[in-house]
Amino acid sequence: AASVLSSVEGGYDVVYGWDAGAGSYLSFFGAGGNLGRLDETTGFWIRMNDEATLSVVGEAPGPVQIPLVKGWNLIGYPWRTPLPPQEALASIDSSYDIVYAWDPSSRSWLFYAPGLGHGTLKEMGPGQGYWVYASHDSVLTIG
Repeated sequence: AASVLSSVEGGYDVVYGWDAGAGSYLSFFGAGGNLGRLDETTGFWIRMNDEATLSVVGEAPGPVQIPLVKGWNLIGYPWRTPLPPQEALASIDSSYDIVYAWDPSSRSWLFYAPGLGHGTLKEMGPGQGYWVYASHDSVLTIG
């Protein structure tokens, strides 16, 4: 986790991730914690002390598979091209009930529910994390 966060080192208190299998939060405090790995498939919360920009370097991934377990999953969006949620999540079309994203500018939650066919979440894109409620175990393919 430390290498991924090096561009904001000293600017955050804690980073939280989610262990969907255990149904519990993981944390990283810069020098310790139980959140060991951050990658393009995982979503995470960074509680910042100061404004900073998290720099991400490396090659853009090809198609990425993200395993989802029944219940809540915190995922990343590993694709450069933003897409409407119904397109981004097409590979699990009948396997999820709702997706949420935090909008820091409005300080509110956005959502998309396929059963309703609409919501306030209009686009999924890079640099965001998403809470996806899976109705059963499945594999999301993005890209």
